[in-house]
Amino acid sequence: MPGQKRKYNVRFPPGRIKKIMQKDTEVGRIASAVPIIISKALEMFLRSFLTMTCKITQSRNSRVMSINHMKRWQSVSIKARSPEREEPPQKATNELAINSDSSTVSYCD
Repeated sequence: MPGQKRKYNVRFPPGRIKKIMQKDTEVGRIASAVPIIISKALEMFLRSFLTMTCKITQSRNSRVMSINHMKRWQSVSIKARSPEREEPPQKATNELAINSDSSTVSYCD
């Protein structure tokens, strides 16, 4: 229906992302899908960042994630896949449990 708004399943509010983007003087008009895509990309980046930081924290036998563990994430090498052999993405065994009601993150086990 033309007048009906769509509800997207994103964790970061697209309206706030659009306002932040429009504060930049170089940004002109923004398509309605852009804040939603940015929100999803931000969610994917944070999930990857926290998963790797969690693995670093566990490798150091620590129970509390600190800023030093997060800084260490930058020095972790990322293995590039060879273009001729594509593998399906593997699901991480130590996934973060994110509670959508209260926006909290639990410990990774």
